Amino acid sequence: MQVLPKHYFHLKNYSPAIGLGASISSITKDFEGNNKSLPIGSLPDAGAFESIYDHPAPYIDTDSSRNGFVLLKMTQTPAGTVNKINIYKGLTTAPATKYKDTTLVTKYTDSLNSIFNKVIYYRMTSVGASNLESGYSNEIKTISFTPPSLNFPTDLSVKVDTNINFQWEKIDNATNYKIQYPAFIQDNQID
Repeated sequence: MQVLPKHYFHLKNYSPAIGLGASISSITKDFEGNNKSLPIGSLPDAGAFESIYDHPAPYIDTDSSRNGFVLLKMTQTPAGTVNKINIYKGLTTAPATKYKDTTLVTKYTDSLNSIFNKVIYYRMTSVGASNLESGYSNEIKTISFTPPSLNFPTDLSVKVDTNINFQWEKIDNATNYKIQYPAFIQDNQID
């Protein structure tokens, strides 16, 4: 974890203040002496320090996983300046190899995921109207679980008033299991 000074005013890569400033002819440099509009020709950032990006990265708000699919919900501010989202995925923190790209969306489903029951890291960048890529978004750590296989009973034909001992395959990284089963009552069982 990166420890920052108490008064750290640099913008995060996904800050909506990137490109939000106004050009003032008398202010050409930030507090570190960098040009106030980076990259050259872009709008300046709001704040004391200039980012090297012309627009912010998306922010991943939430993630969820069901039956092997991973759903990421994200926010891109401002949305009108972005053409596509690049998705980076890996088994270690800070993945740097692009996995996929997609048009600007507020949610993305990784339906082609083939990594199950292991920790997966995602982060994103966006490509703006100027065809420049933003910095990386925040990082999400998730696990794409697959349903466990039922080992016993195998045929599910159990007589009434029988105690059932369910046994299932253990899933790596799973700490809780939820069992759902139907309860059928036949007419001749009701008194």
